Amino acid sequence: PLLGISGSDVDERVAQYYDLPQGVLIRSVTEGSGAEAAGLKEGDIITMADDQVITCMDELNKVKDTHKAGEEMKLRIVREGQAFNGTVKLMEEKPSTAQ
Repeated sequence: PLLGISGSDVDERVAQYYDLPQGVLIRSVTEGSGAEAAGLKEGDIITMADDQVITCMDELNKVKDTHKAGEEMKLRIVREGQAFNGTVKLMEEKPSTAQ
């Protein structure tokens, strides 16, 4: 399954320095993805997925990989200091045809 984002970890040190929550910082959102349809934006921080605390990309991927394409995953997002819940419909990962 494909979430439709690229992200980077916000570890404890970075979180304290920049006064951010720990989680996964969204670096980009794939056009036409479930993440885009759910309204996720560059700069959002994912702090929970399916009621599990997320502190790094590996944890987010482990939760995502318990789903199949077409299923929904619940997320807790922090945007500009405000937390909210969202649901993302996971897409099917298509193999790249570019050569």
